[in-house]
Amino acid sequence: MKKLFVGLLSLLLSISPIKSQTKLEANKNYLDLKSKYAQIYLQNKNDLTDYLNTTGKIRLGTINNNLFFNREGFLNNSFGGNLGFEGFNTFYTNRRQNIRNRNEKGNIISEILEENRNQEFGLRAGPEDINFSYEMATSKQNLDGKIILFFGEDKEISKFEENLTKTSSMWAINSKYFYFKEIENEIQFKDEVSKDKKNIISLNLKYLNYITNWSKSYGYLSSNTSPINLFLFSDSSLVIETDDYSELEKYRFHREIENKNRIVPRIYDSFYETSLDYLRDMFFTDRKMSFRLRFKPKEEPDLETRVNFKYLIGKTDFDKSHSLAIISPILLKNRYIFKPFLGYSTTSKQAYFGFSLNEK
Repeated sequence: MKKLFVGLLSLLLSISPIKSQTKLEANKNYLDLKSKYAQIYLQNKNDLTDYLNTTGKIRLGTINNNLFFNREGFLNNSFGGNLGFEGFNTFYTNRRQNIRNRNEKGNIISEILEENRNQEFGLRAGPEDINFSYEMATSKQNLDGKIILFFGEDKEISKFEENLTKTSSMWAINSKYFYFKEIENEIQFKDEVSKDKKNIISLNLKYLNYITNWSKSYGYLSSNTSPINLFLFSDSSLVIETDDYSELEKYRFHREIENKNRIVPRIYDSFYETSLDYLRDMFFTDRKMSFRLRFKPKEEPDLETRVNFKYLIGKTDFDKSHSLAIISPILLKNRYIFKPFLGYSTTSKQAYFGFSLNEK
């Protein structure tokens, strides 16, 4: 039995990332169970036992190769996956959202059910130095509604239904120093179809990145230094951050520009969201400290920090939330480190608990 336990423990730890192989963090409002090959995250502002209003995500696989399911509401969810290896990457996402609105004003009642179905597919092929990519995203919106007019004890009901389909497709040639992307947007409403095309060109140098779609230009200056990097963006925003954030900062910026030129933006970027999630989790990093400070014109500065010491972990997020956790490391079998912790969040004013488990 002892050998079986040690064997199962070794298997669990062997499939986990960086320093912390497994982590559990929870209180009555959320649960986060995470390792390299799996994550279960659940949250509910009232109580996790309220299943109908509980949201969250389940991921199986690594950052580059995974299947995921996100529950965003009672009838709102998305699922999909990524598949990537050297020289090839592909992804697929399917998202469903339903929004019901009911308004009463005087003797008029309106009821509208908005149903959205979104799908996206993409692939990239070729070496890192130069490769080809293609993406397509489709959004189908159905409006099913009725208006009720009351005249004393009588009433009149009128129903209506509208369908709108939007599509964005994009192909690109990507390299280390530049990329060229052509985006085609299409809107289909009833029997009318409208289309437009946009081209995006990016020039990527060591300290300068320049992007244009011929009608507007974007870009940023970067200090390209370690361990702290500085970005000055074309919208006059300034970001100072540790270099572990830098690659995701560049990725986010280019995806944001791309979405501005697409009528159907990227639905869910599993690679980016998962990478950022692990980066923000101090149990999954070697760093003692990590931060990102963002200044935007006419806005308050945003600060995100992470500190990771032997007996203490703390964090501050852009939403002004703060939390602090005390850790008590315990050595198991002179090989594994078990770290139970107890923390407190100033935003929710609630305690949370958990543990991490990693090899010595």
